[in-house]
Amino acid sequence: MALPSAYPASRKHALNTYKVQEINTSSPGKLVLHLYDYTIKGCVRKDASQAVEGLKELIDALNFDGGGEVAVGLFLLYEYAMRSVKESVYDPPLKILRELRATWQMAMTQRAS
Repeated sequence: MALPSAYPASRKHALNTYKVQEINTSSPGKLVLHLYDYTIKGCVRKDASQAVEGLKELIDALNFDGGGEVAVGLFLLYEYAMRSVKESVYDPPLKILRELRATWQMAMTQRAS
């Protein structure tokens, strides 16, 4: 028996609804992970607009008052990644973002312990 033609669209809608709900109820730390995932996905797809949008959000999330040198360092990395993506160079930003995401995940895991 074949699935109705509307099945893929309804499944996609359900997944999008779930993702929106997950993001809306996430902690700030988890939201940063979502931003990394979104930005990494943009780099993997070589979708400059998605990658740049994610990088802009990551920059906006920086706390220069409380983060000091760390925030400045991240800003410089994000700025470099954004320039690279705008020049259609995706591998260095992808490596940087994956490493930062892994570090962020590890920090969240250690904080939860």
